[in-house]
Amino acid sequence: MMFRIFFIVLLLLGAHTNAKEYDLESSIINLKHGYQVGDLIIVEDQITSKVPFVVAPELRIAKTVGLRLVAQESHSTRHEGDYIFVNKVTYQIFHRSPGMKYSLPSHTYAIGDDVVVVPSSSYWFSRIASSELNKVLLNALGQNEPNIIKFNRIYFYLLLALTFSMLLILLYKKLDVSFFARMNGPFAKANKKIKSLHRTNNQDSYDRAILILLDACNKSFGKNMNASNVEDLLTMHSKYHPAKNVIKSFVTLTNSEIYSSRTFYSKDRFDDIYQLVKLLRVIERKV
Repeated sequence: MMFRIFFIVLLLLGAHTNAKEYDLESSIINLKHGYQVGDLIIVEDQITSKVPFVVAPELRIAKTVGLRLVAQESHSTRHEGDYIFVNKVTYQIFHRSPGMKYSLPSHTYAIGDDVVVVPSSSYWFSRIASSELNKVLLNALGQNEPNIIKFNRIYFYLLLALTFSMLLILLYKKLDVSFFARMNGPFAKANKKIKSLHRTNNQDSYDRAILILLDACNKSFGKNMNASNVEDLLTMHSKYHPAKNVIKSFVTLTNSEIYSSRTFYSKDRFDDIYQLVKLLRVIERKV
């Protein structure tokens, strides 16, 4: 089941990656050697995708000193299997500074849950010192410092990293890989055998299961365990302290069964043995 979930997640991530690949272009389509106050700058953005746009990309842009967004016009086309979104953005210039080179603001588009940033273009501004139009425009406009809004995909990448980490943890808990010592210890081997015996859940399979688990305890703790030494052996292995009482009970009862004609077999008792070996397998893997 875990393998199926893992591969389904991989397929979904692969589909998401393919679906979110975009080719981004931006250009000024009325490029001049030098713009003046009041001139328009028309920028054409193109976003190309291999899959259709479920919703039209939405431009998100902050106010910029010296520029005013006055219009935008968009449409979508399809060409040779590609889906192309075109957006024409029109700015009007209201610079107060001397002539110099400026960069247009970056164009950030929200496409569903995804956010892409189209590279910005540059332009030259040539201010005319003695111009009535210049005075009218500069005096009529109240320009405010913008609050810069940043959009990025950091939370999406954090989610991917968290999902991948959880998958690794789940796989580590479920997989048994022989070349990892912690995945192939005495309790891991015992778990495989007892899991098969537990399906039948009869007296014979129970007898074999308790011997297998006791042997795994002996190998793991480095000595044949019995009621007289189990306390000392558990004290030496601190990571098994959470299961201390359960292990003591198992060793005591199992020794009693082995060295006498008594048996404590029942379906519930076999269930407890199976749950114990699964717990010890998990503890065995801890660093």
